Amino acid sequence: MTQQQTLPRRDFQPLIPPTTNTADAKLFLVASDGLPDSDAAFAVAQLLAGTSGSVVGVAVVDQINVMPESQGFFSEEFETTRHIQLQRDVEAQMKRTLGSQVPLELHGGDPARVIAQTAIRTRATMIVAGIGQHGLPARLFGNEMALRMMRTCECPVLAVTHDMRHLPRRIVAAIDFSEPSIRALRLALTVAAPGAVLFLVHVAPRDSQLHTWNDTYKRNMLEALDAVKQKLDLPAGMIAESVLLQGDPATELLSHARSANADLIATGSHGRGFVARLLVGSVAAQLVRSSFCSVLAVPQAITRPVSTSTSKATHVAIPAEWSALLDDVSRQNGGRLSVLEVHDPVIGAQIEERGYSFMGASYDPYDGRVQLMFAMHDNLRRHFTRNIDGVSSIDVLQNEEARDVALRIGNRRGQTVLRFQSEVELF
Repeated sequence: MTQQQTLPRRDFQPLIPPTTNTADAKLFLVASDGLPDSDAAFAVAQLLAGTSGSVVGVAVVDQINVMPESQGFFSEEFETTRHIQLQRDVEAQMKRTLGSQVPLELHGGDPARVIAQTAIRTRATMIVAGIGQHGLPARLFGNEMALRMMRTCECPVLAVTHDMRHLPRRIVAAIDFSEPSIRALRLALTVAAPGAVLFLVHVAPRDSQLHTWNDTYKRNMLEALDAVKQKLDLPAGMIAESVLLQGDPATELLSHARSANADLIATGSHGRGFVARLLVGSVAAQLVRSSFCSVLAVPQAITRPVSTSTSKATHVAIPAEWSALLDDVSRQNGGRLSVLEVHDPVIGAQIEERGYSFMGASYDPYDGRVQLMFAMHDNLRRHFTRNIDGVSSIDVLQNEEARDVALRIGNRRGQTVLRFQSEVELF
């Protein structure tokens, strides 16, 4: 079989030197392909920038994978033509949406990676892009640029629908009480139109052995949402409502957003790197793939200088080593607060439980079963066990300090992900 090769290309310098964001200024980076579906990205970015911020466009000529015998058809002249055509398309787009040009960077390479690097270099406040097309063809042919950027970039990504020409007026903020979801909520306040309506929505898991959907649980969750709401500095005229739902998070969020006539869903995302690859069925991904309105995704806050090796994965594929691995995980993480997520190929991803302390994990080689044990952090008498049958793989994610961040257990039905919570102040 003849192997495909990536056609070499040279990178183009910015057409107009971009503005680098300072501590006080806000820079909105618009990722554009010059097509009408991304027109709204420039229009919304200009509204967000107002009179004090700035807008910079970035366009990337994607790589072409060609067979070695076909490289003669793809000369440097051909590549130059592709760059010139993209430049013309984006400049025409600026003219029809903004009436004038803003600084534009034109590059070649992998679009998501190049845009992520550009956001870091320019210290962008936010990346704004078109939400793109939905459905299986978009996945098969790589037309999921907004989702790829959310998984790669370290700053918030706002994916807007093709007809959005105003700031969000009705916003659904997905609250799971994690640090990214609180950041998404706070950022949603800054992009909202004056007098906007904000829905703080928490989606509880379906009934299971972990807890019962009763009045006490509902009351506790509504009190938690109200506590979050009380800590917000709501702009004058903005209304905030607490909403408690139950079921699959993405399905329920989309249903509520449609019934509330929302034009934006704000959610935390799992960020970049190995965790994002583990959580391929994340709520943010399902929202982008199915949403009828715009989506704002906010990753985990970056608290250290950017590095290409901020985390590492230990993949153990030999079942004979799983028992010893889980013993180590139990010793090193016993007592840590955790979030248990189940990723099913049919129903998608959902949080089974949060706020319980991880007590230990074990593997039974005879039954091919992993057992995860938890207890309430303030009441050890309240405990539960999660059994995972048909285990096929185990991965452990560690950070730079060699501390465990997540445990992934793959099986024939999908995967279960246990995320260990860091000690983060949410407010």
